[in-house]
Amino acid sequence: MNFRNTLFAAVALCITASASFAQNFGIDFKSMPRGTKLHYESSQGPKWVGTYVGKKGKYHRIDVRFIPDEKKYRRSDFYNKDGYLVKSEYKKLSSQDVDYTPFHCARIVGKCTMSSTKGDGIVIGNRRMKLKTLYTYSTTLNGTNFSSTITETTLKLDSKSLQMKPSVSKRTIKGTLTDYNLFQMRHWTRDGKKGWTKLLKIETK
Repeated sequence: MNFRNTLFAAVALCITASASFAQNFGIDFKSMPRGTKLHYESSQGPKWVGTYVGKKGKYHRIDVRFIPDEKKYRRSDFYNKDGYLVKSEYKKLSSQDVDYTPFHCARIVGKCTMSSTKGDGIVIGNRRMKLKTLYTYSTTLNGTNFSSTITETTLKLDSKSLQMKPSVSKRTIKGTLTDYNLFQMRHWTRDGKKGWTKLLKIETK
């Protein structure tokens, strides 16, 4: 547990420093009409549609429905004023909700560090603990082409020792941007496994 506290304290300092020097290619909500529909698919099978419903409070909101399981798998993604993702909330599966601190690093040029907190956490003994996953991004942007390398560190409970131990994963993403700074295509490799996501079309009213 001491390792966890030390690790997250160090990362908190990195988050503050990296975010202050970030460059912006967040989603351009100033140009995106309310009601815009974004159609996606991925190599893993599902298709989904995101609908920009406008600004709700201080966040821009995109409602996402998955096909064909749209009734069960629905979520809302919330973005700050710069177009960075800050949280995702699931309609039927609140245990899958994710908060990003200070925001998701996928749209930052240069180095960026963030953490994500998912759902209700896990129960250890008589305590419920919310666990954070730590990410360090290094991203370059050349015109509409971007490339990111990501290190992901998660603390997991070791079944034998009942101690929290770090698990590290490496990932790379290459892709292109299109209208409103949306991700047109992303090819990723994670621990030797490859996949992709693609924006099929944009519908505006």
